[in-house]
Amino acid sequence: MASAQNLENLDLIKDPAISMRCKNLLEKRSTKIEMQQRLNALLKRNMKLLESLPKNREMVREKLEFTKTRLKNQIRLSNLGTQTLEETIVRRGCPGVAL
Repeated sequence: MASAQNLENLDLIKDPAISMRCKNLLEKRSTKIEMQQRLNALLKRNMKLLESLPKNREMVREKLEFTKTRLKNQIRLSNLGTQTLEETIVRRGCPGVAL
């Protein structure tokens, strides 16, 4: 009975260093997610421009295609970074984190 109470008390007491580390990791995660959302919006805008572009504008089409490829690569890299960060958060054992 006494050991159960000690475990409950350990859950309530949080180390300030762990809390700050977890807070920083969560802030990094939120900024990465915001960046992903911006990149997705830019990609969507680029796709819309490609669809509405006249056929005779070859140079602009090539630049938009190149930009689309770069945006897709950046989104893929950002997804990998976010996934790695989420794994780090889970490994560090941040209390009360719901991803």
